Amino acid sequence: MKKILVLLTLAFLVVLIGGCGQDTLIIRTPLEGDNYLRNNIKTMDWTTFEALLSDEHSITTEEFHLLKHLVDVHPTTKYVLYPNELFRFSEDEDLLYALTWEEAGSLSKLKSISFP
Repeated sequence: MKKILVLLTLAFLVVLIGGCGQDTLIIRTPLEGDNYLRNNIKTMDWTTFEALLSDEHSITTEEFHLLKHLVDVHPTTKYVLYPNELFRFSEDEDLLYALTWEEAGSLSKLKSISFP
């Protein structure tokens, strides 16, 4: 009986772990997307980052690397959220960058990054 319980538990874990997949996080709001970027951009490469972008994005690899650098240099920031735009400021209230998000169905995709 104990052996059957262990086998069922292992089978459940295999199904649970196998269902996780390799998909990038599904982003539903601009704030959720910005938080995901700030928490994960240090380990992202361009290919992973590109999965978050809208079809009409205007973001270059140089902008991606600059965003990556700014997030690393400014771990503590402030933000202002305006419907589909998020403005990120330093602690001294200097604008660091602005992200424009586009709704694609029930998801949000990054459309552009602006730097001052």
